Amino acid sequence: MNPFFRPVRPSDVPQVVAIEKDCFPDPWDPSVFETLASGDGQVETERGDILTMHVVAENAEIVGYVVWQEGWRGHEGHILNIAVKQEHRGRKLGKSLLLYAFDIMKSHGVKVCKLETWESNHAARRLYESLGMMPAGRRTAYYGNEDAVLYSIRLDH
Repeated sequence: MNPFFRPVRPSDVPQVVAIEKDCFPDPWDPSVFETLASGDGQVETERGDILTMHVVAENAEIVGYVVWQEGWRGHEGHILNIAVKQEHRGRKLGKSLLLYAFDIMKSHGVKVCKLETWESNHAARRLYESLGMMPAGRRTAYYGNEDAVLYSIRLDH
């Protein structure tokens, strides 16, 4: 099967919510995904930032998604959420989702992209570092009792 990327649709939300609940101990409220889906994968915040969500699908199955913010502190982007269904991991879909989001952000003039992850999420950290993302700091107890490691990458090279 060939995965394809596209903006989230309202019909995708139940599958996205199931992936979110399976992947994260403190999942996002479904209304966030519903709002993004109702805007064809994009909404503008009160501050004027743009939130975007795209999914990776195979036939009618959503196998992963990425949510990002543009305009954060000028020409910065921020990956807010990324997930791949457990049974589809190991197929480089997470890497593909990130590169896809980076390409879109770059085409919009974003120069730097940031994200944070659980300190203990070694698989994610290896992925980010394999893409050239550099550790850029730490947020103490960001995930309850666990620190977040911040990553950053320049997109304007």
